[in-house]
Amino acid sequence: ALFRSAAAARLIVRARREARALAERVTTLAFTDRETGLANRPRLSQLVTDALTAGVEPLCLLSLRLRSLDGATRADVPAAAGALLSALPAGWTLARTSPDQFMVLVEHARAADVAIRAQAAWTPVVSRLHARGVALQFGLAESPRDGHTAQMLLFRASARAVPLEFLLASAAGERALDAVA
Repeated sequence: ALFRSAAAARLIVRARREARALAERVTTLAFTDRETGLANRPRLSQLVTDALTAGVEPLCLLSLRLRSLDGATRADVPAAAGALLSALPAGWTLARTSPDQFMVLVEHARAADVAIRAQAAWTPVVSRLHARGVALQFGLAESPRDGHTAQMLLFRASARAVPLEFLLASAAGERALDAVA
């Protein structure tokens, strides 16, 4: 009887360990982009919701959309992800939200400051991609100004995709208005 209960106990321990490993694998698959290994849109949405629930303010989402310059060039997404990640400022979270789009979550930062830091960090990346026939367009959304939910902020950041120069001009105007106020 002792042999049977020890064997049964080992089987139960093994089954629990396998179930835990399987649950971790399912979670990883559900919240990770397979091609880049980055967080995916559902994971980013969860992170934004968690930050909003915790009262993080301001909170910015920066959208980075890959665009072909000639209409035919397809971006090397893993290479673009690697380049963006290697130049990512500390504390910023990069996610891939669609085949041609990345988003960055930045907590406790105003949109104008995020635009300026993005320009400093990613100008070399933009130049390298441009040389390969791919342009990056940027969009920004800030909470609470642009929305109070993850979905609204994701939508607003995506909808505002412009070249980096336009984003910087907008940031400069926003900073000038802040200085007057």
